[in-house]
Amino acid sequence: MSIKINQNIFSMLVQRNLGRASQQLEQSFERLSSGQRVNRSADDPAAMAGSEQIRYNIQSLRQNQQNVSGAVSMVGTAESHITGMVSISQRLRELAVQGANDTLNHENRQTIQNEISELLAELESTATTAQFAGRRLFDGSFAAVSIQVGASSGETIPLTLADLRTAQLGDDGAGLAGISVMDHDSATAAIKTIDAALSQLGDSRSRLGAVQNRLESLGDTLAHQVQDLLQSDSRLRDTDFAFETARLTQAQILQDAAISMLSQANVAPRRALELLQ
Repeated sequence: MSIKINQNIFSMLVQRNLGRASQQLEQSFERLSSGQRVNRSADDPAAMAGSEQIRYNIQSLRQNQQNVSGAVSMVGTAESHITGMVSISQRLRELAVQGANDTLNHENRQTIQNEISELLAELESTATTAQFAGRRLFDGSFAAVSIQVGASSGETIPLTLADLRTAQLGDDGAGLAGISVMDHDSATAAIKTIDAALSQLGDSRSRLGAVQNRLESLGDTLAHQVQDLLQSDSRLRDTDFAFETARLTQAQILQDAAISMLSQANVAPRRALELLQ
């Protein structure tokens, strides 16, 4: 084998291997310290692209979860108001039944009518002032509202709340607003009107319950989707600590060996001096 001193091929070879070992060691330290196998596109371009797409979807799904959570809160608020309206209507029916008794005199009927008027005012106030996030719920304006529940356009749930003002509740033109117990016939008609109003309130309440069940089920589905996507992102991007620790140990051994060999390669040209002695 020829001996040369101008070009130390052995040293250059060892330096190249030392550089590779140092690069691998640096990469392992970065992955172990960050917890991510892919820290930049150069680490794994395909995995980085796939991970970014998954993260966009996760962000959208989490926003959908917030949308659904807000809708559930709104439905719960609406139902609580309807519950109060049902209680008022049940009291109205009790008074109407009392007013249908022909043994009452005019003063008795007027006392009952006064209470009915106060209850109707409270019922109307609830219907016109109940709101959620600045939107009135039961004055007829909450119609064809879309709840965004998907990441794409058109993935919505429509929601309409009935007009529950006193003039709209009941089976005649005036609704509850026109009921009276000042005579037997009026009280009997009031019972019928209140029964129709209670049926309307019950229907609105059941519809809200169905929507709430749907939203809660959708919320669970979204939570599972987020969990699945997080697992997919983890498989693409997160560090496998068992594998990376072994790789780190290998790189450290290779680096130590390369440093040792570099010291040997650097003194190899001195052997040429032995030929000159």
